Amino acid sequence: RVIPWNEKLESLKRFKEQYGHTSVPKQYVDPGSNFHLGWWVDRTRQSKTSLTKSKRQDLEKMEFCWNAFEFNWEKMFQLL
Repeated sequence: RVIPWNEKLESLKRFKEQYGHTSVPKQYVDPGSNFHLGWWVDRTRQSKTSLTKSKRQDLEKMEFCWNAFEFNWEKMFQLL
Protein backbone atom coordinates (compact mmCIF):
# COMPACT_ATOMS: atom_id res chain seq x y z
CA ARG A 1 0.00 0.00 0.00
CA VAL A 2 1.27 3.43 -0.92
CA ILE A 3 1.14 5.70 2.10
CA PRO A 4 -0.06 9.23 1.32
CA TRP A 5 2.25 12.17 2.02
CA ASN A 6 0.03 13.57 4.77
CA GLU A 7 0.09 10.25 6.65
CA LYS A 8 3.89 10.22 6.50
CA LEU A 9 3.95 13.73 7.91
CA GLU A 10 1.56 12.71 10.69
CA SER A 11 3.87 9.86 11.61
CA LEU A 12 6.81 12.27 11.70
CA LYS A 13 4.77 14.70 13.78
CA ARG A 14 4.00 11.98 16.36
CA PHE A 15 7.70 11.11 16.54
CA LYS A 16 8.64 14.76 17.06
CA GLU A 17 6.00 15.19 19.77
CA GLN A 18 7.39 12.18 21.61
CA TYR A 19 11.13 12.77 21.17
CA GLY A 20 11.39 16.53 20.56
CA HIS A 21 13.23 16.28 17.22
CA THR A 22 12.97 14.81 13.73
CA SER A 23 16.26 12.92 13.62
CA VAL A 24 14.56 9.55 13.31
CA PRO A 25 16.77 6.45 13.69
CA LYS A 26 16.86 4.48 10.45
CA GLN A 27 15.34 1.35 12.04
CA TYR A 28 12.44 3.22 13.69
CA VAL A 29 8.93 1.96 12.92
CA ASP A 30 5.91 4.04 13.95
CA PRO A 31 4.11 1.80 16.47
CA GLY A 32 0.73 3.35 15.65
CA SER A 33 0.81 2.65 11.93
CA ASN A 34 3.70 0.17 11.43
CA PHE A 35 5.11 2.70 8.96
CA HIS A 36 8.89 2.45 8.55
CA LEU A 37 9.41 6.11 9.41
CA GLY A 38 13.18 5.86 9.88
CA TRP A 39 13.68 4.41 6.42
CA TRP A 40 11.41 7.06 4.88
CA VAL A 41 13.26 9.89 6.66
CA ASP A 42 16.59 8.53 5.44
CA ARG A 43 15.36 8.31 1.83
CA THR A 44 13.78 11.75 2.07
CA ARG A 45 17.09 13.27 3.16
CA GLN A 46 18.80 11.67 0.18
CA SER A 47 16.19 12.94 -2.26
CA LYS A 48 15.91 16.50 -0.94
CA THR A 49 16.64 18.09 -4.31
CA SER A 50 13.98 16.05 -6.09
CA LEU A 51 11.19 16.89 -3.63
CA THR A 52 8.64 19.46 -4.67
CA LYS A 53 8.89 22.88 -3.08
CA SER A 54 5.63 22.20 -1.26
CA LYS A 55 6.94 18.98 0.28
CA ARG A 56 10.21 20.63 1.34
CA GLN A 57 8.19 23.41 2.97
CA ASP A 58 6.01 20.87 4.80
CA LEU A 59 9.14 19.28 6.24
CA GLU A 60 10.84 22.58 7.06
CA LYS A 61 7.76 23.72 9.00
CA MET A 62 8.36 20.67 11.20
CA GLU A 63 12.07 21.58 11.56
CA PHE A 64 13.03 18.49 9.58
CA CYS A 65 16.53 17.20 10.29
CA TRP A 66 18.18 17.24 6.86
CA ASN A 67 21.61 16.28 8.21
CA ALA A 68 21.60 13.49 10.80
CA PHE A 69 25.39 13.62 11.23
CA GLU A 70 25.29 17.31 12.12
CA PHE A 71 22.34 16.79 14.47
CA ASN A 72 24.12 13.97 16.32
CA TRP A 73 27.38 15.93 16.50
CA GLU A 74 25.58 18.90 18.07
CA LYS A 75 23.75 16.62 20.49
CA MET A 76 27.00 15.01 21.65
CA PHE A 77 28.82 18.35 21.82
CA GLN A 78 26.14 19.68 24.18
CA LEU A 79 26.77 16.74 26.50
CA LEU A 80 30.37 17.85 27.07
